Amino acid sequence: MSGGSKSGFALRPPAKLPEDLVDMTAMVDIVFFMLIFFMITSTQPVESTMDMPPPKQEGSAAASQASEQTDHSDFIQVRIEDDDSIWVDEEQAFNESDLRVRLKQARDDGTHGEGVFVTGDADASHGAAVKVFDACADANLANVMFSVIDKDAAP
Repeated sequence: MSGGSKSGFALRPPAKLPEDLVDMTAMVDIVFFMLIFFMITSTQPVESTMDMPPPKQEGSAAASQASEQTDHSDFIQVRIEDDDSIWVDEEQAFNESDLRVRLKQARDDGTHGEGVFVTGDADASHGAAVKVFDACADANLANVMFSVIDKDAAP
């Protein structure tokens, strides 16, 4: 043994392994798509809450047709009250199927014209009007006229 040599085992330095990297490309794409999605969907509530000015009663079609309501006496008369109750020719329709049956009976009895005249209270919900329009379409009544009566604004 030579005096200048070291005794023992010589360990090699550990091999350099490449670092585990996370590919962020897919994550960036997902975040980008989510950003676009939320930007588009967040504008809808803003549009739905925008206040629209009320129509002017002077010279409007509603004011001119208010005097002509009696001209539609041969039509099937449907009334929507402020509590969303629906009346067909002075008889209450309690649900959608009852409304459809009453409209079909009124159409087939031969005493009415080919149309429906709907009078809605200003405090009634939009859903009640949609029920009436859907029932009219189901009963093949295409000529539907609609009038809104605001009891608070009446002179």
